Amino acid sequence: MARKLIFYGVMLAMTGLTILAGIELILPHFERDQRLTHHRWGNRPHTLLPGVSHRSAKSYYDVILHANRLGFNDVDHDLAKTPGRFRMLLLGDSFVEGVQVAPERHMARLLEATAAREGRALEVLVMATSGWGQSHELATYERIGRGFDPDLVVAFFCPNDLWNNLVGVEGDEGPPVYSLDAAGNLVSNLDGKAETPPTRAQYEKHLRQPRFPGLRVARRLVRESYRILRGEGEGAARAAALGELPKAVRGEPRRGPRGVPADKQVMFEKLVREMKQRIVDRDGRRMLIVLVNGDARHEPNRAYRRMMSWVADTFAREGLEVIDLDAPFRERARREERYPAWENDLHWNETGHAWVAETLYARSQPLLEGGRAQVSSRP
Repeated sequence: MARKLIFYGVMLAMTGLTILAGIELILPHFERDQRLTHHRWGNRPHTLLPGVSHRSAKSYYDVILHANRLGFNDVDHDLAKTPGRFRMLLLGDSFVEGVQVAPERHMARLLEATAAREGRALEVLVMATSGWGQSHELATYERIGRGFDPDLVVAFFCPNDLWNNLVGVEGDEGPPVYSLDAAGNLVSNLDGKAETPPTRAQYEKHLRQPRFPGLRVARRLVRESYRILRGEGEGAARAAALGELPKAVRGEPRRGPRGVPADKQVMFEKLVREMKQRIVDRDGRRMLIVLVNGDARHEPNRAYRRMMSWVADTFAREGLEVIDLDAPFRERARREERYPAWENDLHWNETGHAWVAETLYARSQPLLEGGRAQVSSRP
């Protein structure tokens, strides 16, 4: 009996070691080990760990980027604006964060390069992180973006923002960035919070070379699979980004498109109104809304089109000008036979960042010519 136990124990151990060896030797060749470390600031939405290099990697791209001192995939900017220089602030999620392309091919750098070639002074700030929605955009503008005195604020909308607006400050379990009080007013859950700067231990962990990269990749794949299989939030956000929408919850009141729960609709409308009141009315900034395009390789279904139409109307009701990239990008993709996103990933590739930069530059060019024409806060 003892010999059998020893035999089976040895066989089990050898099997386990063989599986681990396979993971370490094979898996990194199919799925690269990326090193994107995030930090939660306590008094503002999460960002990348500031001041260090990060690696964003898939089988079809491998990017090394450096997060600035604020935690964004951007260069550092002086708080004081250089006289005569036009300053543009980009707010958004992973599409704007742009860790899928080399830093010099990011839309912000392309915008600056285009302006420089034409002899115009343009500075583009990027404040965007994967998983953000309008709640994170507004809180970031209030906490740090406002202090940089931007001339134009460009806020990007992606369909999964409707769900991400209710993601907790400390993850799915914590309170969202904003809540609604009994009177329906927007209340920040970050007010009064102290800033929690990164610790030395966080930096040491980030910089430490992993001993078992294959296991790190396996753990990340399992974690991503779990998020995909989880309930309404992730599933609906993923489906919306693909041009589809989940079935409506039976018995919900209808304020907007089917498939978007009422609480998400109400929060989105409140946030849009608050963004306009604070950025445009209070601070006198020019503001532009950009709707991220869907999958240019496939036509969207009617539910998706209705949802995006409702989103555009919600912004327009507040007097905010909207640029919808979907139809122009689809038409251009057909005409030029190239796509603005990765084949297996809807995030923009170099082509997508170039197209977005061209669109934004064309829209802001009158401002760069000396303010003879202005981006209106009215459609």
